[in-house]
Parts: sequence; structure tokens; C-alpha cells
Amino acid sequence: MYKEKITKETFVKALKEKKKVLLTYFSGEYSLFLTKLCVPIQHSKPIAEFEKDNYFFWDDQADVGDRLFGLPPSDIAYIELTDESYNPDDYIVKNMSEA
Repeated sequence: MYKEKITKETFVKALKEKKKVLLTYFSGEYSLFLTKLCVPIQHSKPIAEFEKDNYFFWDDQADVGDRLFGLPPSDIAYIELTDESYNPDDYIVKNMSEA
């Protein structure tokens, strides 16, 4: 269905090149696939055995409080680098109520 599964390398490339990504993922809330233009924020590895790793993204179009979100690799169908750059300083959250 989709060209390729997300890889850590793709995510890291987006971070290094400061490029936004077109993210297609499964939304459990809506029980369907959604595609959003997002800023890649961070990849976190599990700390404990029962935890999952997660990819974190920022959605500029979301309501305040819903902009920062994380997804396990199993929910991500596809990620594509775009030509749209971003400034990391614009995504530093000083107050979590802004996220």
C-alpha cells in the first residue's frame, strides 16, 4: 500500500536536514490512516523491557495541547521527506501548555 516503512535512518535524515515530513500513520482514535505535514522532534528508545520506542512529531495544524505527539513504529505506515525546512528553535517548548 505504501512505498516503504519508516526507518530510523529516514527519521534521522529529516532531523539532520531540518526538513518537515509527510507522515502517514494509523490513528486508533479514528480507526483510519491519516496523513499530516509534521516536524520530526525526537526518537526515543525504550527504557524498560515493557516500553516501546516512539517517534515524536509536531503538528502545526493541530489544536494547542495536541501539537506534540508520539507514535510507535507499528503505527507509522509511511514517512516522506519534504522540501519544506523548519527552524528547530521554533519548536522548543518552554511551557507544555503550548504543545
